[in-house]
Amino acid sequence: MPSNQTYYTYSPYRPLTAEERLVQAKGYPFVSTTKLEPGEGLRPHKHVSLNTHLVVSGSIQVGQTRQDDFRFRHNKPHFAGAWITLPVDVCYKGQTGSEGCVFVEGHKLISPDTAKRFLGRGTIIEASPNAEGAFTTTSHPKDN
Repeated sequence: MPSNQTYYTYSPYRPLTAEERLVQAKGYPFVSTTKLEPGEGLRPHKHVSLNTHLVVSGSIQVGQTRQDDFRFRHNKPHFAGAWITLPVDVCYKGQTGSEGCVFVEGHKLISPDTAKRFLGRGTIIEASPNAEGAFTTTSHPKDN
């Protein structure tokens, strides 16, 4: 490991929700809850690993790129209880409905950008390399 590597662990000050633990139980060790306001969207982005979203409340429509054109999956929103799973390196975006959306995002690996988001939400904190449950991030192969 590089000596300048940052280590993280889940925050003891913000226990994981039941939904976050459910996503972990499905095989996604890195989780955090996102709350989007009505009409708010997710910018186009992709992840370093398989990732999933469990819709907790509200609705969201997810789009993938095809030759730089965004297309919505199934042309319908996903509501509470829906799982939206996207493979590694698939660029997607999202748009909430009139009630906004709360969802848990889960990742097989965590990138530096995702770690920054999780830090901002208080889901994870910086830790020492020998802290219980300490983990590091994984850069996107194209970033190396």
